[in-house]
Amino acid sequence: SLFFCGLKSYTGEDVIELHVHGNPLVVRGVMQALSRMEGLRTAQPGEFTRRAFENAKMDLMQIEGLSDLLTSETEAQRSQSLLQLKGRFGLRYDEWR
Repeated sequence: SLFFCGLKSYTGEDVIELHVHGNPLVVRGVMQALSRMEGLRTAQPGEFTRRAFENAKMDLMQIEGLSDLLTSETEAQRSQSLLQLKGRFGLRYDEWR
């Protein structure tokens, strides 16, 4: 397992990431054990990105860039979305203010 301090995590919150063998029985066993622990649950789709936004780790332009990256079909789309995800456009817009 890896521990990410909130200051350095994707979400801005303390996070523990578990690395387990990919065997379906092992994964199922780990998930069942974790499901019995009070207060733990699986994340909803987009939850980590929502938390990153709420904790000011990402802005809306970066989130849109991530969405574009996940749905990109061409190299040009991928490259453009990476620039947006890195915050390049947000920096330019801030300069215009």
